[in-house]
Amino acid sequence: MSRSSALLIVAAFALSMVGVWWWRTIALRLNIVSVPNTRTLHTGAIPVGGGIVIAVVWLLCITFLYLTGSIEQNDYLAFFVGGGLLAVVGAIDDATNINPLFRFFSQILLVAWGLYWLGGFPVLLIFSRSLDLGWFGFLLGVWCGLWMINLINFMDGVDGMLASGTIFICLCMGAFLYLEGDVIFATLLFLLAVTSSAFLWFNWPPARLFMGDVGSVFLGYTLAMLVIATTREHPTLIWVWFIVMGYFLTDTTTTLLIRMRLVRPFYGTHRHHAYQSIARRTDNHLLVTRGVLLVNILWLLPLAILAYVFRDYGPLFLIVALTPLAFFCAKQGVLYELK
Repeated sequence: MSRSSALLIVAAFALSMVGVWWWRTIALRLNIVSVPNTRTLHTGAIPVGGGIVIAVVWLLCITFLYLTGSIEQNDYLAFFVGGGLLAVVGAIDDATNINPLFRFFSQILLVAWGLYWLGGFPVLLIFSRSLDLGWFGFLLGVWCGLWMINLINFMDGVDGMLASGTIFICLCMGAFLYLEGDVIFATLLFLLAVTSSAFLWFNWPPARLFMGDVGSVFLGYTLAMLVIATTREHPTLIWVWFIVMGYFLTDTTTTLLIRMRLVRPFYGTHRHHAYQSIARRTDNHLLVTRGVLLVNILWLLPLAILAYVFRDYGPLFLIVALTPLAFFCAKQGVLYELK
């Protein structure tokens, strides 16, 4: 990694720390707070919207990289326009609770925008065989982007869990991309990790600041586009991505599928995710956040390394990684809550 990239990462962390502290002060003064509801697990009003700092600092950093010729225009347009506008939509939603249809269609439009500028859905490599999905791949990419935005948003319910999980994902994938010689995208991931780290300082249990939709929606979109962009050049890394995101993927997807089968209407607000159920039963956010971190480090990371080293068997390692998590999340989450 070049000295300039390292300095940019340090500067991003420092700016984020100052920005998050400043935003928390402003939010308290202007009464920009989150109050408990049927989905949340906190008590009392907590300042919200701290994710705006993650979005602003990261977008400033990629603008600097674009102006210095480090990233291509197409990539910049995908990340800056899509991520920036979705952060704005998220900020408005935090403040006024905008119409769900407007929120949904804005996500569709901006995910399609990002996917277009990144060149569409990448060619998949499955057991050494290439699979080009063409226009169906574009539609699949839009659906996956929407799901990524919403699953990241669903995971923002326990103090510190989303931010620490994002840091884990970004550090892991940044390291793998650095080993691949892709220093620029590794830098983008490290930048997202340090901006999230600054926020985590204020969000670690017990949280003094919440991320809000402005942060979770931005993170979901940005991670989705990073998956697409990096898989374009490194197709075997798609399985590594899925493994390091394994807990987020399995808790949300398992819960949704079971609710679609057992609950009418399945799309209502709920606290059926495994992490929500465990946090409610134990009344301990720190226990849940540490537990997910341990799963990430002790279970998912070793399997991600194996998938990176033995690339032809990536899908197999993905199945091994996610299957026990899916059973755990179903038993400790939605099935427990529906008993």
